[in-house]
Amino acid sequence: MREVVIVDGVRSAIAKSGRKSWFANVRADQLGAEVLKGLVKRNNINPEIIEDLVYGASYQFKDMGQDLARQTAIVSGLSLNIPGTTVERFCAGGLQAVQFSVAQIMAGWADCIVAGGTQHMTHLPMNSGRELHPKLGECMDINATAMAWTAEFLTKEKNISRVEQEEFSVWSHQKAAKATREGKFKNEIIPIEAEAMQNDNTTVRIVADRDQGIREDASLESLAKLKPLFENDPTAVVTAGTASQTSDASAALLIMSREKAQELGLKPRLKLLSFVAKGFDPRYTMMGPIYAIPTALARAGLKKDDIDVWEVNEAFAVQSVVCMRELDLPRERLNMWGSGISIGHPLGCTGARMTTTIMNILDDVDGKYGVVSMCAAYGHGAAAVFERIK
Repeated sequence: MREVVIVDGVRSAIAKSGRKSWFANVRADQLGAEVLKGLVKRNNINPEIIEDLVYGASYQFKDMGQDLARQTAIVSGLSLNIPGTTVERFCAGGLQAVQFSVAQIMAGWADCIVAGGTQHMTHLPMNSGRELHPKLGECMDINATAMAWTAEFLTKEKNISRVEQEEFSVWSHQKAAKATREGKFKNEIIPIEAEAMQNDNTTVRIVADRDQGIREDASLESLAKLKPLFENDPTAVVTAGTASQTSDASAALLIMSREKAQELGLKPRLKLLSFVAKGFDPRYTMMGPIYAIPTALARAGLKKDDIDVWEVNEAFAVQSVVCMRELDLPRERLNMWGSGISIGHPLGCTGARMTTTIMNILDDVDGKYGVVSMCAAYGHGAAAVFERIK
């Protein structure tokens, strides 16, 4: 099998979904197209060499539908010869797109693929168009179709206090704010012009070049004032402040055979060593990384102590607290620049965003190995191990 390398990764700023999202007036396919064009331009490649565009996405209809990846390729104006396919594994869709692309090149069926993901949760909010199987409740706890419920379930199951969760959320915002101030994300964000909605319902043209939802003023005092998501449950503690932010964003990674990168004079930056997806009782959805990471490490022939950087998506603070505790992850190397709670969690884009970010963190700390992992809806977990190419 051929050696496959990741040459580069870029993303849009992550906008906080809603009426005042910076990308409220940008279509999902156009958002992805701007990022794709930025990736092509930055690496000075002929778009005709891109043999496929593989994108993760959830809720595939409206401007997220009609094979989002192919639509993205077309509206980018780069080339009508770039095909595209859109994959769905809920929150792990972007990471799955990377794995599919690497495997295809490894098999010798392509030399250059762009993998990524796009999610526009302003245009298609959580659970858009969902129609559950009428007998789904016979196969699983029907409550577990709601991710907030699984977070509250885990809170009670593992006895994680509200204060612990809020402390984690504040920590996430602090890390993301610090990384932003220090310019850590500049190497990965493609600035995008957009007409942003103002409070008076007018729009103003902006350049989105930083993440919208990071709160430098996040505090335990402010989070303590928020009502639990399940207000009718007197024991509920999970709030919007300890949940990931719904978001609008796109990310893309340039993946090639080692030979193709050498031919083009491009320096490889990252290599995928292993990938695993796990399925389990959906009540324990939040524990996805706990189930997936050990297998991914074993497949890579590595141990936990070998890993320099951990990117474990923050679907909810309780999930992060439990994963950090049960996997005994080093606090100082976990989500070093923030994650879903502070940066945002644009579902199908997240895995590609995390892979892009871990590439830059590994460079920043001169590390060798990194893990990207997340839970995904309906009892899913995924994890990948990457090696930095020096």
